[in-house]
Amino acid sequence: MPSSLRSKLTRLTLAAAVAASGAIATTAVTVATAGTAQAASSVGGQITRSEVLARANDWYNRNIQYDQDASATDVGGRYYRTDCSGFVSMAWHLGNSENTDSIDVRSLTTRVALTDLQPGDALDNDPHDGNILRSGHIVLFDHWIDRSAGTFAYIAESSAANDMQKGTASIYGGDIGGHPAGGYFGLRYNNITGASASAGTESGGAGRVRWADFDGDGRADYVILNDNGSVRVFLNKGGDGHGGWNDLGQVSTGMTSDRSRVRLADYDGDGRADYLLINANGVTSTTAATPVAAGRCARRSPPA
Repeated sequence: MPSSLRSKLTRLTLAAAVAASGAIATTAVTVATAGTAQAASSVGGQITRSEVLARANDWYNRNIQYDQDASATDVGGRYYRTDCSGFVSMAWHLGNSENTDSIDVRSLTTRVALTDLQPGDALDNDPHDGNILRSGHIVLFDHWIDRSAGTFAYIAESSAANDMQKGTASIYGGDIGGHPAGGYFGLRYNNITGASASAGTESGGAGRVRWADFDGDGRADYVILNDNGSVRVFLNKGGDGHGGWNDLGQVSTGMTSDRSRVRLADYDGDGRADYLLINANGVTSTTAATPVAAGRCARRSPPA
């Protein structure tokens, strides 16, 4: 595992049944999960996406009550206002509790397309013009559910009625946190570091264990290339205490038992990792990932 990934993740041991040589064997495998909320960043400094989500989940797990006239501490004892923008300010470890208007300023954040959101980014509906909308709201982007459909999960300090809330929504319609989706734009904190898991960026080298985004939700999933060439996937649902790991079992028979010839990358641009086989003559064969609900991969002919 690259040192940059290791620094952002803690480790836990998971007993997993691994298919090998046509038989089922039980072995211990080491998987990674999002880091705890222990502060690794400084106030107003660089912060990893995993720490942003860990800080957000700290407030969620403590069920911090919504109150625009109150404040609560982060994991380091610093106080932030307990409303939607105060919550995002806390998650990003900002120096102040911004509001929905002031957080949309280029010295602090950059606007991004909603389709390009990554874990730890935000969706805001109050463009910076010096006026705070009474209906202004901001939520923290957690992960994609189905990027192609625009559905995602978020965390928010929602309202006096709902307090801390985890919800799902679509960037293409309906409501996001009780406000019309059409009014939202994406924000990325300027000091956030580290891209989220991308289907196009596999880690694990040529070994048996790989990390790649199999289901397109922005999280690195645990992929095993078995000795017989078959592929087994554990979906990252948030790690220990935050959704755990979903064992899909065998998702593909694979194309070879030579792992060094296999790469996992997004061949068709759908946000999910595909299985690529590099043949001796340089021709690449692929197995495209289908939606996870199907529980398998569909074979694809080699590209021209």
